[in-house]
Amino acid sequence: MAQTPADLDTSPALNLIPIVEFKEDASNFEDWEHSVSFHLNYHRLDCYIDPIPRIPRDIPLDYAQVVCLRRRRLFAYALIWNSAKAVLPGINRHLKDQLIRNREHDPQVLWEVLHDHRDVIGGIVPLPRRYIRGARQML
Repeated sequence: MAQTPADLDTSPALNLIPIVEFKEDASNFEDWEHSVSFHLNYHRLDCYIDPIPRIPRDIPLDYAQVVCLRRRRLFAYALIWNSAKAVLPGINRHLKDQLIRNREHDPQVLWEVLHDHRDVIGGIVPLPRRYIRGARQML
């Protein structure tokens, strides 16, 4: 079972479906994706990996709301990161340290990187992506 962020250690969801650690050869991709997406959904964090944003960008937010959204976003990132620790060093080398230098900690980017890794391992060449987003895209 993958290590989890401290807030997740007491989550009842772990008793329902444990978080599967992503293997380097991507042989357990479907199990990994199912477990992580379940936990993101359980904690209402799935909006952070959805390519179609469900968080309205045109509603003015006060500072406390922005801080809350950013913490939830970082929680989603940590959940995905901790579930893929075995794979991340190799991916980071392949991306020339872009993953580690990505200070936005964007869960959607990390999700896409791991999906692209699965495609590469399976012999599919993924479409070129830019793994960095602009500030307006990142609440």
